[in-house]
Amino acid sequence: MRPVLPSLQLAERVCAGDRRAIARMLSRAEAGSEEAREALDVIYRRAGSAHVVGITGVPGSGKSTLVAKLAAAVLKSGRKIGIIAVDPSSP
Repeated sequence: MRPVLPSLQLAERVCAGDRRAIARMLSRAEAGSEEAREALDVIYRRAGSAHVVGITGVPGSGKSTLVAKLAAAVLKSGRKIGIIAVDPSSP
């Protein structure tokens, strides 16, 4: 079993681009702990000129297709992208 990293140490790995650390931080953020909030504050301050884009629409309207095309264009330009899928109708 792996030792559990404190969220602030995990934040450093997130900022370095460690995908596993990003996944773990997302889980902690979703849980809403105070420690995770502090770590997210560190990450936010280092985010620089990151953009946040929300895509919404009815089922079958092409959201996934649009996101896939946008992601491909962003990656082709040499930039990085992160996609978080949220279904507000799902518990």
